[in-house]
Amino acid sequence: RMGDEALGAAKEAYEESVQEWMAGLIQLYYGAWLAQTQAKSALESIELRKRLVDITRLKSKRGTSERPDVLQIENAMALTKLQATKARQNLGDQWRTLVSKLKLPEVFLTIDPLLVPMEIDNPAPEALKACGPDALASVPKETAKMKRTSHQLAAAEASEAKAKNARLPDLQATGQFGSNGVDNRGNVGSTASGAFVFANPAWALGLKLSVPLAGYQERADLLKATGDVIKADADASEAVTNIRLDWLNGCMNVTRLTGVVDLLTENHRNQLERARLEESRFYIGRSSTAQVIQAQDDASAAEQTLKGSEVELRMASWQIQRMSDGFKTYRKHLDGVIQTVQQ
Repeated sequence: RMGDEALGAAKEAYEESVQEWMAGLIQLYYGAWLAQTQAKSALESIELRKRLVDITRLKSKRGTSERPDVLQIENAMALTKLQATKARQNLGDQWRTLVSKLKLPEVFLTIDPLLVPMEIDNPAPEALKACGPDALASVPKETAKMKRTSHQLAAAEASEAKAKNARLPDLQATGQFGSNGVDNRGNVGSTASGAFVFANPAWALGLKLSVPLAGYQERADLLKATGDVIKADADASEAVTNIRLDWLNGCMNVTRLTGVVDLLTENHRNQLERARLEESRFYIGRSSTAQVIQAQDDASAAEQTLKGSEVELRMASWQIQRMSDGFKTYRKHLDGVIQTVQQ
């Protein structure tokens, strides 16, 4: 029994490690996607700055704009180019790491990651469905960690029982049965035939009792086994408690982030409209240089905040999927995709 339970614990530990690997891979992909959006946003900001520089220089030649306005726009464009360079470097680092982790062909390392179409999934609806209207009632009954700690507890209990048995006295029973051939006249043939027909049967019974006197090794083994049971029982109890807390917190987090993404989407839309209107006003001289730059910066910041929250929502949703065994279905799909790309 102890061996079977240890094997079961090892299998569940392997499942946990696979889930950890998948979670890391998902986070890595989201990081690459976020880096790509940041790089694209920086390049778009450069184009916006170029338009502002051109119109400001034109206004300066006409005498409707002063030299400080031109310098302010040019300085803003220089800073934007610096941000774009950093964003491109970060995207390249993320892309190369992703290619390496997925063991994709080396040719992918030479591809410009800005040209790679990258999209992200939306596991939030499935996560909300798993949580249900009452998150407490939908707490998973079993997870890989709970199964592992349960197997470890059973293995520890079996080991403790074995250690207890080792300290008990051993009683052995032995028995012998035979036959003798007897012939007082010294006839060997008659003696042999008498032995084979059990003419003179003989038997013996014996008992052997072994009582350990000191038993220091057995006692040490028992104490260690008992300690292992106590620890395994605590781990199993903690796993059950943690899954409830993690599930409730995770469901609340997904619900909260869903609302946050909706608000940030509206905010981003408003900031884009504001930046567009400020640029239009700037062309006709009704908006200052500082106002139009600030509006564009606010729109870019709103976009990055939105994208970051979208990634956060998806990671929180995948945590729910992991606890509800949604990883298993996704893993089969992911294996098929990776194999197709590798071919």
